[in-house]
Amino acid sequence: TAVSRLIPDKEEHAATTPANLSLQQHPQYSQAFTHSLDEITASCFAVSDELAAGNTIGAEKQGERLKQALDSFNIDEIVADTVKYDAVYLSLDNARAETISIVTDPDLAEKRASFNILSRELVALLTLLDISGTTYYRLICPDAFGKGHEGWWIGKTAAAFNPYGINGCNQA
Repeated sequence: TAVSRLIPDKEEHAATTPANLSLQQHPQYSQAFTHSLDEITASCFAVSDELAAGNTIGAEKQGERLKQALDSFNIDEIVADTVKYDAVYLSLDNARAETISIVTDPDLAEKRASFNILSRELVALLTLLDISGTTYYRLICPDAFGKGHEGWWIGKTAAAFNPYGINGCNQA
């Protein structure tokens, strides 16, 4: 059995303006739903900060918090939209797997690699849910994993700390 994911037919580039990845109350979703998204992003920011500081133990602790937030996120509110539901479910499942890697892998470089994949999944999740309001930035370090191998993360500002241990390469 193969699992596939619909991917838009366009190239991905660093955002030149803030991406509207909001977590404010939206009439389409319940307060509990948006609160769960708030917990996911707050936990993701905390993991990012710990990785930026090179703190593996802190990243693991915040990763546990993130995993709990991902596990408790209930997507039943979007079950009527089967395409969106399937895509969100897949992104959540992939995010959980990468979060487990952040928690269990002892190597900082591996944690950062998992965080890169996790960040892409969370960007996909927030984009799919299309909730308007507060702005978050999709940040990219073009050479996070070597020349031409970018690393992604989500920040509340364009100056959010780089979780890949490289200073001065943020592109918002």
